[in-house]
Amino acid sequence: MFSSLRELFTLSDGDKGVSFKKGWPWVKRVNSNLAGFSEAQRNSWSRLLAHAATAASPRPSQKWLKTASELVEEMGRGFFAEATGNCIEHILKDDFESIPLQSDVNGTLMKGLVWTASLVEDEELVTLVYELAEFSFRKVPGHGPGSAKVGNAAVYALGALPGIEAISRLTALKGRVKYAQAQALIEKSLERAAQERGLSVDALEELAVPTHGLDRDGQLQRALGDYTAIAEMVSGGKMAIRWIRPDGKVIKTAPKVLREESPDDIKSLRREVKEITKTWRAQRDRLERMLIGPTEWQVADWRARYLEYPLMLHHARRLIWAFVIAASETLAIWYEDKFVNSAGVEVSVGRASSVSLWHPIGDDAATVLAWRRFLESREITQPFKQAHREVYALTDAERETGVYSNRFAGHILRQHQFSSLCRERGWEYRLQGQFDSWNIPIRRLPNFDLTVEFYCEALGDDNPTSEMGIYLYVSTDQVRFIGADRQPMRLERVPERVFSELMRDVDLFVGVCSIGNDPNWADHGLTPGYGSYWEEYAFGELSQAAETRREVLKGLLPKLKIASRCEIDGRYLVVRGDIRTYRIHIGSGNIQMEPNGQYLCIVQGNEARSRPLRLLLPFEGDAMLSLILSKAVLLAADTKIKDRTITSQIGKPLG
Repeated sequence: MFSSLRELFTLSDGDKGVSFKKGWPWVKRVNSNLAGFSEAQRNSWSRLLAHAATAASPRPSQKWLKTASELVEEMGRGFFAEATGNCIEHILKDDFESIPLQSDVNGTLMKGLVWTASLVEDEELVTLVYELAEFSFRKVPGHGPGSAKVGNAAVYALGALPGIEAISRLTALKGRVKYAQAQALIEKSLERAAQERGLSVDALEELAVPTHGLDRDGQLQRALGDYTAIAEMVSGGKMAIRWIRPDGKVIKTAPKVLREESPDDIKSLRREVKEITKTWRAQRDRLERMLIGPTEWQVADWRARYLEYPLMLHHARRLIWAFVIAASETLAIWYEDKFVNSAGVEVSVGRASSVSLWHPIGDDAATVLAWRRFLESREITQPFKQAHREVYALTDAERETGVYSNRFAGHILRQHQFSSLCRERGWEYRLQGQFDSWNIPIRRLPNFDLTVEFYCEALGDDNPTSEMGIYLYVSTDQVRFIGADRQPMRLERVPERVFSELMRDVDLFVGVCSIGNDPNWADHGLTPGYGSYWEEYAFGELSQAAETRREVLKGLLPKLKIASRCEIDGRYLVVRGDIRTYRIHIGSGNIQMEPNGQYLCIVQGNEARSRPLRLLLPFEGDAMLSLILSKAVLLAADTKIKDRTITSQIGKPLG
C-alpha cells in the first residue's frame, strides 16, 4: 500500500515547525526519509501538522474544517491521503502495549489528521481510519483504551464522510469495539448519518454493506502471476483461500514462487480476506439482532440486498425465511438453487407480498423439529441459532411475581467476562469495584420503548479484586422490563419475541460466565463459601440453552466415529474410554469419572482443544457444544492421551 512513498515523513528537527514526539518506533520510521521529499511538500505537511495540533475540542468546528480543507487542497488530496495513511500504517505496526498514541502531542496530532481525513474520500484511507479506530479502542491492561481521543476522532471521520463505504466501516466497528463510550459515540454517528440521508439507522446499515470485490457467487478472485487465488466463506465465519495452478490443479497453500517473488501481493490478498471476514461477521450479528422484532422487506429488495448480494448471500441462503403469500405465511429456505419447505419440496415465492426472518417462537414444536431435521440431514450450518434457537416463554412463577423474573437469580458470574459479553450483546454495564460503582446492566430497545434491567451486585467482603480494585465476581438477581413511563412493566405485556430474546441473553450471560463452568474453581482457594454453588451449577439441572444442546447432541452422536462409546444419560454425555467412563455435563462441560464420581479437570486450551473436530454442526456460535464434543473425542481414546495433567487424574483402572 502507498508504494510510491518509500517511507512517510514528518518535520523532525523541531526548529522548523510542529512535529510528532520522538522516541516511538513508528515516529522514527515516519521520519526516516524526510530528505526524500521536496521542500514544498515538507512545508505543506508542516502547516497541516500545525493546524492538527490545535485539535483540542471534542468535535471540529466548521472554521477548523475550512482551514483544514484549504491546507489539503494546497498539498493535494492524493498526497494527503498517502501521507496520513502511511502514518496510520506505521502506528498499527507498533507494539500495542506501549500505547503509541498516549502521548498528548502525538495523540492530538493524529486526532487532527483523522478529522481532516473526513474531508477526503479515499477508499484505502477509509479502511486505515477504521483500523486505527479499532486499534485505539483496544484495551491496555491497567489503563483502558489505548487512545480514546484518537478513536473518537476516527468515529467522527467515518460518520462525516459522505460515501457509503465509510458507513459500512462504522457498522463493522460497532460490532468490534467493546468500549462503552465508543459504542455510544458510534450509535450517535450512525443516527446522524441516517438523518442526513433521510433513512432509519437499520436501512442505512443495510444499504451500506460493501461488496469487497466479491463476485456474484460470493467469491474473491485474484490473479497473481500465473496463479489464481480464490477466497470464499466457509462455516465458522472464516474465509478459505485456494490456489489454482496454471495446469488447473488446486492447491491449498500459496505457491513457493509467489511467496518468494510476490510477498506483498500475498500480504495484500490476506489483508483483503481479513477485512471481508470482519464485515461478514458484523453483518451476521446485525442479522441476528433482527430476530428481536420482525423486519419486513419487499421481496425484490430482499433479493437484491440479501439473497443475491455477494457479501450477504452466504448468510441469507442458510436461513429460514417467512414469506407472506395471499395473507398466509409460508416458510422456505434456499437450497439447490430454489426455495424449498422443511420437506424439501419446492416453494414458489413469486407472489409473496413481503418476506421476513423466521423466528421459531411463533410456530409449534412439530414445525420447529421438521426444520431442525431438514438442516441436520443436509448438513447445513446456519450462521447463528435459528431453527435450534432457545425459546423462553413466560412461566407461572413470573406471572405471579408480575413485574420481575427470578429465573436467573442467585448465580455467581466472573465479572470481567460478564462485562465483555454484555458489550458484545448490546448491553450497557460498567465494572463494579471498591469504589462508588454500583450499576445495573441494561439493554435499551428504543423500537419498543423498553429498557431491560438485569440486577447484579458484588459479592460480600470476601470478594477478591483485581489489581485495579475491580471485583472478580458478581451475583445475579431480578430481570425487569421498564416501559416508556420508566415504571416496571408487567411481564405478560412484554411482546413474546422480545421477552424470549432478552431472557435468552441473560441465560447466555449465566451459561458463559458462571463460575460453575470454571474447571479450576476448586483449586483457586478463593471465596470458599461459594463451593456449594459451584457443585450445584457444574453438575445441576440443565438450562434452556443446555437442553437445546442435548437435543443437538442426540442428532450428532450417530455421525461420530466414537458413537458406539457414547450415550446421553439425562444431563450428561457419557463416554466409555478404555481406562475410565466419563460423564460430561452438557450444561457446564465439567466431567466426573466413574465408578467413584471423581472430578476430572480438563482446562480449555490443552489437549482437548488441540484435536480438530471434523463434524459439521447445525449452527455457529456454541463454543460449549464444540468443547464437549472435543472432550468426548479425547476421552474415548483415553489410552492415547499424553497430557500429564490429564493422565495423572485418570490413573489406572480401579477395582
